[in-house]
Formats: sequence, structure tokens, C-alpha cells
Amino acid sequence: MSKLEHAGDSRTVSPETATAPAARTAASMVAALVIGEEGGLFWVLAVVGLFVIVLWRGISIAKAEREYFGSLLALGLTASIALQAVINMGVTVSLLPTTGLTLPFLSYGGTAMVVNLAFIGVLMNIWASRQK
Repeated sequence: MSKLEHAGDSRTVSPETATAPAARTAASMVAALVIGEEGGLFWVLAVVGLFVIVLWRGISIAKAEREYFGSLLALGLTASIALQAVINMGVTVSLLPTTGLTLPFLSYGGTAMVVNLAFIGVLMNIWASRQK
């Protein structure tokens, strides 16, 4: 049988062009897997430690901000980065289902990198405006 037919659909897909649904999301876990495999426990703990530092600094910026909006903004941006990292790490060790999220600052994904760097830039701006 050279063609596969979808149930309830008249379109056909050849086996040569069929792709697995999770093939694209596997590329997002490459950085975490390479760090863990090549660097061992030391580098994995270093990466997790850096994410903990980002979380700690973001929360301290949110607590030190005098304006309510700035505090909530700093907390939301920090939570977004931390949650994305936790979900990606959970997917990497097979505790969570595959989601397609990238590991912030490390994994494949140009748009995700730009957005995460913008988040850090806004956090730095909140911190700098607090010191004036």
C-alpha cells in the first residue's frame, strides 16, 4: 500500500512525507539534553542554579518596586520565564507531556529568545527606574 488514507478525509499522505507530530518539539529539548549528557550533573545543576538566580532576582525586583503595576509586571515576567523553564525541564525528564516550549536562553527558537531577552530588558528597566 503506497498511500495512507485519513479516516473521513479524501486527502492522501505518502509514507515518505509523513512526519511524527512530536518531531518539531524534540528540537527544543536538544540544549538541555546536550548539557546533561556532555556536562553531567555539574552543568545541569549550574543551569538550574542560573534559572533559580533569575527567579530570585525577579522576585526581589518585584518586591522592591514601589508602584503596583511595576511590581506585578516584574512578577509576571519572572513567572513566565521560570514556568517555561520548569515545564521544559519536566518534559526533558519525561515527567510532563511534550509541549513544544523552549528552554529560555538555551534552546532552539529565535522568537522565544527575543521575547525572553525583552523580558529581561524590561526587568532591568524596572530595577533601574527604582534606583532613581
